[in-house]
Amino acid sequence: MSTLRNNQVRKTAVTGSALLLFAACAAAQDNLMQKLHLQIHGNLAEGTLYGSGNNYLATYTTDGTGKWDEGSLSVISTVNEHFRLGAQAHTWLLGELGRQNLQLDWAYADYKANSWFGIRGGQVKTPIGLYNDVQGVDAVTPWAFLPEAIYPTDLRSFTLSHQGGVLYGDVPLGKRGGTISWSAFGGRKEQHRNEGFYLLMASIGAALGDMSGPIAGADVRWKTPLDGFAIGGAYEDVRLTAPHSILFGTPLPLQNNYKVEQLYSQYERGKLTISAEGRLNPVFQGFGPAPLMYAPMRSWYAMVSYRLTTKLTLGSYYDQSWFFLANRDRSDPANHFKEVTAGARYDFNRYLYAKLEGHYIDGHSAGFYEQVNPQGFQKVTRLLAARVGFAF
Repeated sequence: MSTLRNNQVRKTAVTGSALLLFAACAAAQDNLMQKLHLQIHGNLAEGTLYGSGNNYLATYTTDGTGKWDEGSLSVISTVNEHFRLGAQAHTWLLGELGRQNLQLDWAYADYKANSWFGIRGGQVKTPIGLYNDVQGVDAVTPWAFLPEAIYPTDLRSFTLSHQGGVLYGDVPLGKRGGTISWSAFGGRKEQHRNEGFYLLMASIGAALGDMSGPIAGADVRWKTPLDGFAIGGAYEDVRLTAPHSILFGTPLPLQNNYKVEQLYSQYERGKLTISAEGRLNPVFQGFGPAPLMYAPMRSWYAMVSYRLTTKLTLGSYYDQSWFFLANRDRSDPANHFKEVTAGARYDFNRYLYAKLEGHYIDGHSAGFYEQVNPQGFQKVTRLLAARVGFAF
């Protein structure tokens, strides 16, 4: 008990120091912006998870856990009307994942020639879907967890960005045509060792070592003439290799190729936001000289949120995915993940907020790990997530 108490005291002290540092940065932000043309933003969030059924997201949720926190700090410099520089550092802990290692989320140089053409290079955010490029900042959305079927929390750093470049722009179609926002991207992706894929591979006896590979894709969004309504589509091709991976003590390189074929839509009107996304993921994976195994994945979600007052936002979403690995039985809990979520966010002021969510999950094809479920998996998981955050 004394060790646990000491850990809690240490964690509280670290959190308090970080909050004071963030508050100081917030107070200095206006002066920095004026003198150095800087935008400085930070986010610190801590949460508690408690549930029944299975332990979720590599945490011991059935016992209740406070091992869920993250912080980020970003700096953007507007050199002139065409050129910007920016970077964001991030640290996080989620049970056995993250380990509070400090990492670079993104760092880029951006040149925008005009409204219809710009280019960005460096460690850049991958512009695919509605929320991928903003999932790195907890304060942006009303959700403690975005839908796991499309935005897996345990793969957040991997999906958020890539090393390379992005071409982008907006093409106006006239008053009755709306606007086309487009982006094309390419480069290289690296699988982070402190995320879920390494833990998943470890459960089958594989040690991966370094894992990376090329990425290419595009995203096109039509902001329709109907105010607040947008539809879009995205495509991504990723080919990862772990050349020094070891399977049951035998050196066998791992190849993991997959594609993303995605459609999405969003309607925002006043206090109401409605979003939906659907995705097909053909996955081809294999060790050594063996033929790559085909494992199709199908995912989608629908969500709605409403700002009931200036401080309180309520919302709900349903997400679902199928990942057919060993068989094609849709009723097998190992092949599907179906989730119903209801939540609320309360903004105390412009800096401090809190989130509360309830999750009902049927199946365990995503977000569940044998390492924290040694007795096997149950079909249903119930989860309560509470989070408090500070942002500027």
